[in-house]
Amino acid sequence: ITMLKNHLFPADARQLLRLLAVFAALVLGVALVAQYVFLLHPCDLCVLQRYPYAAILAIGVIGWYWVKSPRALMLLVWLCLALFLI
Repeated sequence: ITMLKNHLFPADARQLLRLLAVFAALVLGVALVAQYVFLLHPCDLCVLQRYPYAAILAIGVIGWYWVKSPRALMLLVWLCLALFLI
């Protein structure tokens, strides 16, 4: 169980930010493929909901590459999680 637990949950804030950024990129990618490949026209709310995912992606990439402080990384993680609630 311990080995399984270590693979399911990120070990530190940097890995969690990476996971959040990848998830946000996947959500945006699916939305854009649905819009431009399958020609599904999104409603206004669907377009507005893309902004928090874009912000999570940007914050995740910034935290992943440039932020060194563990405290700042956890702050970015909490900010991303708050953006998921929007």
